[in-house]
Amino acid sequence: MLKMLKEVQTKVSAASFRRYKNAVNSLLAQFSTSSLLLAPLFLFVVLTAAQIENSDDAADIIVAMMTLHSPVNAIVLVVTTPPFRNYILR
Repeated sequence: MLKMLKEVQTKVSAASFRRYKNAVNSLLAQFSTSSLLLAPLFLFVVLTAAQIENSDDAADIIVAMMTLHSPVNAIVLVVTTPPFRNYILR
């Protein structure tokens, strides 16, 4: 996406290019927060498949980590999107 954006840089104004680049960076940051959901889910599946004794505590921690996806994604959205960031900071 960033390579495609570089190709368009000469065809759009500097302000539009900056907005487009901020949007792409925000989308990439939000996409990276999906690992916060996928990594614990993978660990949960591994624990379940391995049938390790007394893994209940680890499973509880993993489920708690999975619930953090939405608030972390919202924080990343506010931090990486200038209009939202400006609204919060003023």
